[in-house]
Amino acid sequence: MPQADTAYLIGVIREWEKGLLEEDEFTRLIEADTYHESVSSLTDTPYGKWMEGAPSQAEALKAFNRELKELHEWIMDSAADERVIEFISAPYDALNAGSAILKYREGAEEPGRLSELGQVTANEWQSVIWNDMGWESLPRIWQDTIRVLKKEKSATVILEKTGQALRKQMDKLAFTPLMKEIADLRKSRLESDKHLRPWPGKTKASAYEMEGDEKILAILRKYRHEPIGFDAVMAYWYAKEMEVKQLRLLLSIKRAGLSKPVLRELKRSRFLETI
Repeated sequence: MPQADTAYLIGVIREWEKGLLEEDEFTRLIEADTYHESVSSLTDTPYGKWMEGAPSQAEALKAFNRELKELHEWIMDSAADERVIEFISAPYDALNAGSAILKYREGAEEPGRLSELGQVTANEWQSVIWNDMGWESLPRIWQDTIRVLKKEKSATVILEKTGQALRKQMDKLAFTPLMKEIADLRKSRLESDKHLRPWPGKTKASAYEMEGDEKILAILRKYRHEPIGFDAVMAYWYAKEMEVKQLRLLLSIKRAGLSKPVLRELKRSRFLETI
């Protein structure tokens, strides 16, 4: 697809915003009496187009992954500035780097299933970490980080160092106001994470996670109506990502058998919601 100007991209996402879930669609999922009924409620939403088999956990996860992958590929094909896709892919590269290193340290023969939303592929991670080949395919920050982490035995240190590398990468790539606010928020959250260890009880941890999510949503709403540049496009990406995160959370709670009041309490606000 030819790269498009931002006015066209913003016009496209304005139409796609209509497909973000409404309050009643979240209500149907939460108020359903069974986990199966909750998953079934998604068949009447945009996620339903990916659910080919009977409603199940596997079908729901497949729908979430494909919805994000399709949007990710559209941004990658359409955005003229490579830093946009590098920025939104960076957290997935960090996640994949940490997961692959942990597998390597455990003695596994391959990295296993990794997110498809990173720029570095599973084959590239395996080539570098397991075979010591193809280093040039990795961004410089990950070359340096992986060389250090291959010698590290502590899972906690591995995760901390991948988080530090992610922070540096996002700081380097951020060139719009939204990017800079997202990068600054991630930096502050990483610092807060350190002070919370050992992690508090489930109630406090849930409240902490919700607070972080609501801060992200507040940033996204601020840039939703930017008439030029990439911030409106990126706001939509993160809104979709947050929607998927919320659906995964609610379904996992539902599957665990927790009560409807718990689900209602943990539901985040929506991107298009007026606060």
